Amino acid sequence: MNTSVTLKNLYFSFPIYDQSAKRVLFENTSAVFQHGMVHAVYGRPEAGKTTLGRIMAGLVPAFTGGTISGSVLLGKEDVLKTKGYDLLEHIGMVFQDPDEQILMPFVEDEIVFPLESLGMNRPKIHERLEEELAFWDLEELRSVNPGNLSGGEKKRVLLAVLCAINPSVWVLDETFEELDEQWRETLIQRAVASGKTIIILASKHIELFDIYVATWSVITENQIFQGSKDHVLQLLGDNWEYKKLHPSMPYISHSVYNTMELPVLSVRNLSYTYPEGNSDFTLFVDKLDLYSGKITAFYGPNGSGKSTLSKLLCGLLTPNHGEIFFPGNGEKKKHAAAGALQKTTGYLFQNPDYQIFLPSVKEELMYSLVQAGIDKDDAYRQAITCGELFGLKNPEEIPSIMSYGARKRLQAAVCYLLDRSCYIFDEADSGILLSEYIRIIDLFVKREASLILITHDLRLAEKLADTIIVFQDGRAQEGFL
Repeated sequence: MNTSVTLKNLYFSFPIYDQSAKRVLFENTSAVFQHGMVHAVYGRPEAGKTTLGRIMAGLVPAFTGGTISGSVLLGKEDVLKTKGYDLLEHIGMVFQDPDEQILMPFVEDEIVFPLESLGMNRPKIHERLEEELAFWDLEELRSVNPGNLSGGEKKRVLLAVLCAINPSVWVLDETFEELDEQWRETLIQRAVASGKTIIILASKHIELFDIYVATWSVITENQIFQGSKDHVLQLLGDNWEYKKLHPSMPYISHSVYNTMELPVLSVRNLSYTYPEGNSDFTLFVDKLDLYSGKITAFYGPNGSGKSTLSKLLCGLLTPNHGEIFFPGNGEKKKHAAAGALQKTTGYLFQNPDYQIFLPSVKEELMYSLVQAGIDKDDAYRQAITCGELFGLKNPEEIPSIMSYGARKRLQAAVCYLLDRSCYIFDEADSGILLSEYIRIIDLFVKREASLILITHDLRLAEKLADTIIVFQDGRAQEGFL
């Protein structure tokens, strides 16, 4: 059987930026990924999975800098000696963060652009475009700006791009995150049926791949170890896998709440339709009440309205009809102003880069405190304490070069310091371990805040939430557990 991807004595370290220490990710490591098989590469967040994928795709160190040695063979060709654009037909990658990869103003342009770059003839481009729009259920979104789509819909756009190019090797970097259950299953079935070399970079969802995986790998201690599934699980440790959610992971310290008390925030007879040209989607919510110390899960397929309702609740969007109000202020059913909602509700976006913009961890954490009038010395002390609480050990670290998971933790720490009555976690479990996610949720619950968890993992919702709101075709229905 032909070898599809071979790593030989790979060494890689990122360059030193300012006060950040030089970090060695791989040191004298080797691995083999055979042609036409499904390969799972596991590792904790920040272990180097994304960097490994980008090295194989010829993107690192070409676009990042860094020190690299050894060889990365695609067949017999050394990727490290090949220009990235010459690899496009041979190896394709779907990024963990789709916003890093999306370029074009319309969905269909995103799919067509690389095909035109490869010099494909117009009839073939049209054929592949229509095939992938249909397969990934994107036909109604073809003229929509990808920036207006949900995280899962963006992932499907990039999967359509990958399948339209049809390279020999697929690198899927946490691609199953943010996809709903239907699309996760569709993706693994499409990957297996393709006959391509599939390299899945992941930190969870092992049950999806179990019966399809030919080789198991784990990244740990600057090495890639390949072996049996049991050996990989042993190297990963206890606190990462879903089935170990209890008792190895901490329990959420739910506050005792009384539904006879007034809710923190209420919704009645709400509807919202996006402006013409953005989407034809309309959201309807008859009733929703959020209580202090209570966890509410928003569950439903990609594009069903979970993030839209969240943006309405924190004042980023204004409903066309209905009310969002504070029952405790004596003004029942008087719609709250956007400014009031923004001071009540903290929103952790799916993409942490929408909320992180300052040059250091310290400055990100201090910003809201200083704006609130807190003395800079006191703000600094609070920022350092909070950073340690969220596993951010270096206050001088540059957020833009931190891993996706570390940026997620920084985003959560920033929101934690805002001290809101209600917090919305939009797919906040992607990019971090389940144990880490639950610990962060617990920190917020102990503040007796009302929490909304947007998730595609029904098992997780059932474990953590007091109430699940199910979204389907733009309608939200409440069901108590």
